[in-house]
Amino acid sequence: MAGRTMGFTWWRALLAILVSPVLAVYGFFVAVRALARLARSARGFRLALAPELRCPNGHVNPAVGRFSCGVCHAEYHGWVGRCGICGAPAGWFPCAECGVGIRLPWEG
Repeated sequence: MAGRTMGFTWWRALLAILVSPVLAVYGFFVAVRALARLARSARGFRLALAPELRCPNGHVNPAVGRFSCGVCHAEYHGWVGRCGICGAPAGWFPCAECGVGIRLPWEG
């Protein structure tokens, strides 16, 4: 049993040399992905606090006003992101000028 030691052997050193670049690349990938998510979250937070949102055609729409809820079908006055009656979150709303759907940037 002298050959089966638990110490540092040449094949463990070779394995460490071969695996460490893969782990470094993976760590870099995870860090870049986390920074990209943080940037998207900051952009969504900034747009959520904006007083107006633009449709794909460039028309300005207020983020606070009178909206129709897609869940309870109530007309409510308030912020576009959440129904003031039932509390359901909104995913989009139509442009007041052209009717094109405006996807809310902080949703999915």
